[in-house]
Amino acid sequence: MTHKQRVRFFDYVFGDDLDFYEKYIMHLCETEQKQFFEKNPNFMSKYPVHIEYIYLLRDDIFRGVLRMIRK
Repeated sequence: MTHKQRVRFFDYVFGDDLDFYEKYIMHLCETEQKQFFEKNPNFMSKYPVHIEYIYLLRDDIFRGVLRMIRK
C-alpha cells in the first residue's frame, strides 16, 4: 500500500462523520440519504442532527456551525 493509499484509508476509518457525509452521502438523493441514516442510526450521533432535519446538512453554513459545536 502506498503512502497516499494509507492516508486515504486512515482518513476513511478514523475520519469525522461530517467529513464522510460531505464526501459520500451528501451527493445521494434525499431518499437514499434517509435510508442511509435509518440503517446507520449511530452515524453523526456526536452532532445535534435529527433524521427529520438531514436536509439541513446540505447547507455549507449549517455544516460549519456543526463543526464549531463539535470542537
